[in-house]
Amino acid sequence: MNRIYGLIIAVLFCACISHAESRLWTSTSGTTLEGEYVNFGFDAVNISDANGKIVKIPFDQLSEVDQAYVELMNPPDLSVDYRESSQPKEFTAEAWVSNGGSTTQNHPIYVIDASFGALIKQKSTKEYNHDLVVEMYVFTEQNYDPDKYHLIAHVTSKPFRLNKKNKFRFEYNTPNTYNVIYYNLYSLYPRGEKPSKYLILVRDERGEIIAHKGRSEWLIKNLDKLEKLPVGSWLNDKCKRVHPSQPPRTRRDSFQV
Repeated sequence: MNRIYGLIIAVLFCACISHAESRLWTSTSGTTLEGEYVNFGFDAVNISDANGKIVKIPFDQLSEVDQAYVELMNPPDLSVDYRESSQPKEFTAEAWVSNGGSTTQNHPIYVIDASFGALIKQKSTKEYNHDLVVEMYVFTEQNYDPDKYHLIAHVTSKPFRLNKKNKFRFEYNTPNTYNVIYYNLYSLYPRGEKPSKYLILVRDERGEIIAHKGRSEWLIKNLDKLEKLPVGSWLNDKCKRVHPSQPPRTRRDSFQV
Protein backbone atom coordinates (compact mmCIF):
# COMPACT_ATOMS: atom_id res chain seq x y z
CA MET A 1 0.00 0.00 0.00
CA ASN A 2 2.83 2.40 0.89
CA ARG A 3 4.60 1.56 -2.39
CA ILE A 4 1.43 2.35 -4.36
CA TYR A 5 0.97 5.60 -2.44
CA GLY A 6 4.59 6.55 -3.09
CA LEU A 7 4.19 5.80 -6.80
CA ILE A 8 1.12 8.05 -6.99
CA ILE A 9 3.01 10.90 -5.30
CA ALA A 10 5.95 10.46 -7.68
CA VAL A 11 3.67 10.54 -10.73
CA LEU A 12 1.93 13.67 -9.46
CA PHE A 13 5.28 15.32 -8.78
CA CYS A 14 6.51 14.55 -12.30
CA ALA A 15 3.24 15.83 -13.73
CA CYS A 16 3.67 19.11 -11.88
CA ILE A 17 7.21 19.49 -13.22
CA SER A 18 6.11 18.69 -16.77
CA HIS A 19 3.60 21.54 -16.65
CA ALA A 20 6.13 24.08 -15.35
CA GLU A 21 7.50 26.78 -17.61
CA SER A 22 10.69 25.83 -19.42
CA ARG A 23 13.06 28.79 -19.73
CA LEU A 24 16.67 29.70 -20.23
CA TRP A 25 18.50 30.38 -16.98
CA THR A 26 21.67 32.49 -16.93
CA SER A 27 24.29 32.65 -14.21
CA THR A 28 26.35 35.70 -13.24
CA SER A 29 29.32 34.09 -15.04
CA GLY A 30 27.34 33.87 -18.29
CA THR A 31 26.66 30.12 -18.40
CA THR A 32 23.14 29.07 -19.35
CA LEU A 33 20.80 26.20 -18.57
CA GLU A 34 17.51 25.26 -20.22
CA GLY A 35 15.14 23.95 -17.59
CA GLU A 36 11.99 24.23 -15.51
CA TYR A 37 11.70 25.84 -12.11
CA VAL A 38 10.97 23.33 -9.34
CA ASN A 39 11.35 25.15 -6.01
CA PHE A 40 13.50 27.46 -3.93
CA GLY A 41 14.98 26.83 -0.52
CA PHE A 42 18.11 27.35 1.58
CA ASP A 43 19.35 30.11 -0.78
CA ALA A 44 19.41 27.78 -3.78
CA VAL A 45 17.07 27.23 -6.72
CA ASN A 46 16.22 23.73 -7.94
CA ILE A 47 15.84 23.45 -11.71
CA SER A 48 14.83 20.39 -13.74
CA ASP A 49 16.94 20.17 -16.90
CA ALA A 50 15.95 18.62 -20.25
CA ASN A 51 16.78 15.12 -18.94
CA GLY A 52 14.72 15.53 -15.78
CA LYS A 53 17.79 15.91 -13.58
CA ILE A 54 17.48 18.36 -10.71
CA VAL A 55 20.21 21.01 -10.80
CA LYS A 56 20.76 23.18 -7.72
CA ILE A 57 22.00 26.74 -8.35
CA PRO A 58 22.79 29.27 -5.59
CA PHE A 59 20.34 32.15 -5.77
CA ASP A 60 23.06 34.84 -5.72
CA GLN A 61 24.70 33.23 -8.76
CA LEU A 62 21.65 33.79 -10.97
CA SER A 63 21.21 36.82 -13.22
CA GLU A 64 19.00 39.69 -12.03
CA VAL A 65 16.27 38.60 -14.44
CA ASP A 66 16.30 35.06 -13.06
CA GLN A 67 16.35 36.29 -9.47
CA ALA A 68 13.28 38.43 -10.19
CA TYR A 69 11.56 35.37 -11.72
CA VAL A 70 12.26 33.29 -8.61
CA GLU A 71 10.99 36.07 -6.35
CA LEU A 72 7.74 36.25 -8.31
CA MET A 73 7.39 32.48 -8.02
CA ASN A 74 7.67 32.83 -4.23
CA PRO A 75 5.35 35.67 -3.18
CA PRO A 76 5.00 36.62 0.50
CA ASP A 77 2.27 35.17 2.67
CA LEU A 78 -0.47 37.80 2.93
CA SER A 79 -3.56 38.31 5.07
CA VAL A 80 -6.55 39.89 3.32
CA ASP A 81 -9.34 41.62 5.25
CA TYR A 82 -12.57 43.04 3.87
CA ARG A 83 -13.71 46.51 4.91
CA GLU A 84 -17.20 47.93 4.56
CA SER A 85 -18.56 51.27 5.68
CA SER A 86 -22.29 51.91 5.43
CA GLN A 87 -24.46 54.77 6.57
CA PRO A 88 -28.19 54.03 6.24
CA LYS A 89 -30.54 56.98 5.90
CA GLU A 90 -34.26 56.74 6.58
CA PHE A 91 -36.83 58.59 4.50
CA THR A 92 -40.56 58.54 5.31
CA ALA A 93 -43.26 60.29 3.30
CA GLU A 94 -46.14 62.00 5.03
CA ALA A 95 -49.20 59.97 5.97
CA TRP A 96 -52.01 59.85 3.42
CA VAL A 97 -55.80 59.63 3.67
CA SER A 98 -57.70 57.06 1.65
CA ASN A 99 -61.06 57.65 -0.04
CA GLY A 100 -62.67 56.03 2.96
CA GLY A 101 -61.23 58.65 5.25
CA SER A 102 -58.72 56.42 7.09
CA THR A 103 -55.16 57.65 7.63
CA THR A 104 -52.29 55.43 6.54
CA GLN A 105 -48.71 55.83 7.62
CA ASN A 106 -46.06 55.29 5.00
CA HIS A 107 -43.27 52.87 5.76
CA PRO A 108 -39.72 54.19 5.62
CA ILE A 109 -37.37 53.77 2.70
CA TYR A 110 -33.73 53.16 3.59
CA VAL A 111 -30.85 54.38 1.47
CA ILE A 112 -27.41 53.02 2.34
CA ASP A 113 -24.37 55.03 1.35
CA ALA A 114 -21.76 52.28 1.24
CA SER A 115 -18.06 52.19 0.51
CA PHE A 116 -15.84 49.14 0.43
CA GLY A 117 -12.18 48.36 0.86
CA ALA A 118 -9.47 45.86 1.66
CA LEU A 119 -6.57 45.72 4.09
CA ILE A 120 -3.54 43.77 2.88
CA LYS A 121 -0.85 42.80 5.39
CA GLN A 122 2.35 40.88 4.83
CA LYS A 123 2.94 38.25 7.50
CA SER A 124 6.75 38.51 7.30
CA THR A 125 9.16 41.43 7.15
CA LYS A 126 11.13 40.11 4.20
CA GLU A 127 11.36 42.68 1.42
CA TYR A 128 9.37 41.86 -1.71
CA ASN A 129 10.43 44.28 -4.43
CA HIS A 130 7.57 43.79 -6.84
CA ASP A 131 4.35 45.67 -7.49
CA LEU A 132 0.99 44.36 -6.35
CA VAL A 133 -2.57 45.47 -7.06
CA VAL A 134 -5.86 44.87 -5.28
CA GLU A 135 -8.89 43.94 -7.36
CA MET A 136 -12.37 43.96 -5.81
CA TYR A 137 -15.79 42.67 -6.83
CA VAL A 138 -18.76 43.77 -4.69
CA PHE A 139 -22.33 42.52 -4.91
CA THR A 140 -25.78 43.19 -3.53
CA GLU A 141 -28.66 40.71 -3.43
CA GLN A 142 -32.40 41.11 -3.81
CA ASN A 143 -34.33 41.39 -0.56
CA TYR A 144 -37.01 39.04 -1.90
CA ASP A 145 -34.72 36.66 -3.81
CA PRO A 146 -31.31 36.32 -2.12
CA ASP A 147 -30.13 33.83 -4.77
CA LYS A 148 -29.74 36.61 -7.36
CA TYR A 149 -26.64 38.80 -7.07
CA HIS A 150 -26.07 42.26 -8.52
CA LEU A 151 -22.49 43.23 -9.42
CA ILE A 152 -22.32 46.87 -8.32
CA ALA A 153 -18.55 47.40 -8.27
CA HIS A 154 -15.44 46.03 -9.96
CA VAL A 155 -12.42 48.18 -9.14
CA THR A 156 -8.63 47.86 -9.13
CA SER A 157 -6.11 49.79 -7.06
CA LYS A 158 -3.00 51.49 -8.33
CA PRO A 159 0.21 49.41 -8.03
CA PHE A 160 1.77 49.36 -4.57
CA ARG A 161 4.59 47.66 -2.68
CA LEU A 162 4.73 46.30 0.84
CA ASN A 163 7.82 47.44 2.72
CA LYS A 164 9.14 48.81 6.00
CA LYS A 165 7.98 52.32 5.14
CA ASN A 166 4.30 51.32 5.11
CA LYS A 167 4.82 48.68 7.81
CA PHE A 168 4.14 45.94 5.27
CA ARG A 169 0.47 46.87 4.98
CA PHE A 170 -1.71 48.54 2.38
CA GLU A 171 -5.28 49.76 2.72
CA TYR A 172 -7.44 50.26 -0.32
CA ASN A 173 -10.82 51.99 -0.43
CA THR A 174 -13.16 52.18 -3.40
CA PRO A 175 -13.07 55.65 -4.96
CA ASN A 176 -16.86 55.89 -5.12
CA THR A 177 -19.75 55.57 -2.69
CA TYR A 178 -22.57 53.23 -3.69
CA ASN A 179 -26.26 53.77 -2.97
CA VAL A 180 -28.28 50.72 -1.96
CA ILE A 181 -32.04 51.09 -1.46
CA TYR A 182 -34.36 48.78 0.43
CA TYR A 183 -37.81 49.02 2.04
CA ASN A 184 -40.84 46.93 3.03
CA LEU A 185 -44.05 47.43 1.11
CA TYR A 186 -47.03 47.48 3.47
CA SER A 187 -44.77 45.93 6.16
CA LEU A 188 -45.05 42.56 4.46
CA TYR A 189 -43.25 42.69 1.15
CA PRO A 190 -39.48 43.31 1.02
CA ARG A 191 -38.19 45.34 -1.88
CA GLY A 192 -34.84 46.65 -3.05
CA GLU A 193 -31.37 45.26 -2.37
CA LYS A 194 -28.86 44.85 0.44
CA PRO A 195 -25.04 44.39 0.55
CA SER A 196 -24.06 40.76 0.02
CA LYS A 197 -21.00 39.02 -1.45
CA TYR A 198 -17.51 40.25 -2.20
CA LEU A 199 -14.30 38.95 -3.72
CA ILE A 200 -10.85 40.45 -3.14
CA LEU A 201 -7.90 39.47 -5.33
CA VAL A 202 -4.25 40.42 -4.87
CA ARG A 203 -2.32 40.15 -8.13
CA ASP A 204 1.40 40.46 -8.78
CA GLU A 205 2.96 42.40 -11.66
CA ARG A 206 2.42 39.39 -13.96
CA GLY A 207 -1.29 39.46 -13.22
CA GLU A 208 -1.11 36.22 -11.24
CA ILE A 209 -3.31 35.91 -8.13
CA ILE A 210 -1.14 35.46 -5.03
CA ALA A 211 -3.88 35.90 -2.40
CA HIS A 212 -7.64 36.20 -2.29
CA LYS A 213 -10.59 36.38 0.05
CA GLY A 214 -14.29 36.10 -0.64
CA ARG A 215 -17.56 35.58 1.14
CA SER A 216 -18.33 32.52 -0.99
CA GLU A 217 -16.01 30.01 -2.63
CA TRP A 218 -18.09 29.88 -5.81
CA LEU A 219 -16.84 33.36 -6.71
CA ILE A 220 -13.18 32.34 -7.02
CA LYS A 221 -14.19 28.98 -8.46
CA ASN A 222 -16.02 30.70 -11.34
CA LEU A 223 -13.65 33.65 -11.70
CA ASP A 224 -13.13 33.02 -15.42
CA LYS A 225 -16.86 33.63 -15.97
CA LEU A 226 -17.05 36.51 -13.50
CA GLU A 227 -14.26 38.39 -15.28
CA LYS A 228 -16.40 38.57 -18.44
CA LEU A 229 -19.40 40.21 -16.76
CA PRO A 230 -19.79 44.00 -16.83
CA VAL A 231 -20.69 46.03 -13.77
CA GLY A 232 -24.47 46.07 -13.37
CA SER A 233 -24.91 42.42 -14.28
CA TRP A 234 -27.16 40.08 -12.33
CA LEU A 235 -25.80 36.57 -11.78
CA ASN A 236 -26.34 33.33 -9.91
CA ASP A 237 -23.91 31.22 -7.87
CA LYS A 238 -22.48 29.76 -11.09
CA CYS A 239 -21.51 33.29 -12.20
CA LYS A 240 -23.98 32.87 -15.03
CA ARG A 241 -25.83 36.01 -16.08
CA VAL A 242 -29.52 36.02 -15.12
CA HIS A 243 -32.44 38.41 -14.92
CA PRO A 244 -33.45 39.78 -11.51
CA SER A 245 -36.60 38.22 -10.13
CA GLN A 246 -39.88 40.05 -10.37
CA PRO A 247 -41.23 41.24 -7.00
CA PRO A 248 -43.81 38.89 -5.49
CA ARG A 249 -47.38 40.02 -6.00
CA THR A 250 -49.18 41.72 -3.15
CA ARG A 251 -52.60 40.66 -1.93
CA ARG A 252 -55.11 43.43 -2.24
CA ASP A 253 -56.99 42.24 0.84
CA SER A 254 -53.88 42.58 3.04
CA PHE A 255 -54.10 46.36 3.25
CA GLN A 256 -56.60 49.13 3.03
CA VAL A 257 -57.08 51.05 -0.22
